[in-house]
Amino acid sequence: MARRLLLLLLAAILSAHVSSNHHVAGAEEDNYDIGNRWRGKALAELTFVQTDTVDLDGDGTMESLSVAALEEYGGFEMVVSGSRIRGNLGDPVMGLTVIDIDTADSLKEIAVFTNQPSNDDRYRLYSFQNGSLDDMGLLEGWPRFTGDGTIIAKDWMGYWYRTDHYILTDDRRVRLVPQEFYYINISGVAIRPVPLYAERRTGEAVATVKPGERVTVVLSDHRSVTGGQDSPNWYCIMTANGLLAWMSYPPIYAFEGFQVA
Repeated sequence: MARRLLLLLLAAILSAHVSSNHHVAGAEEDNYDIGNRWRGKALAELTFVQTDTVDLDGDGTMESLSVAALEEYGGFEMVVSGSRIRGNLGDPVMGLTVIDIDTADSLKEIAVFTNQPSNDDRYRLYSFQNGSLDDMGLLEGWPRFTGDGTIIAKDWMGYWYRTDHYILTDDRRVRLVPQEFYYINISGVAIRPVPLYAERRTGEAVATVKPGERVTVVLSDHRSVTGGQDSPNWYCIMTANGLLAWMSYPPIYAFEGFQVA
């Protein structure tokens, strides 16, 4: 089933690619700019403060919220109506904001925020019920809180944007939804011979991209079920003549023309 879904996805991508009249450079610019616009919108939807007063648990009583940095680098302490909790974001805390992950319930959540170097944002989420603060989990990247119990977050991978989905669980934790493939859709020109394989984890190449040939990096199995976050990633490549195959190391080392930051 997974292989069939992958083939259908790749067929749709190939069809869109062939029918498009845009130049590859334009597609790369769109990919880069879309991510920047996403982050701008995500931050515009949130207001970060050091103190606030909000009814978090829907009981009609306003809770007082505050967050302050600790001496430990990246450490912070948050206080909500006398309940205290400490955490660490890895970089200095910038403030907190109240969010509503699921508008269908009467509860609101707190996100404590830091803006790491290169705009690598990080959020630690908390819930407040029955006078107690609970850690809901960590978000990395640029989240959009849809209000339906899901969170969509983009993160910059150096030359492409990864899109992750999180869900709110019954025990009020945020859980990353596993996905086998991540859509990339960036193009570049080979600077070295690149062997391509019909299947991931196979030992026999079916083609070789020659230096000077232009390809499209369609998707990656980054952090996938094929072996976990620390396993080697595979990338699906589409050649100029429409061949879809896999390469076994990051395209940034084999192609030029990507927007790198």
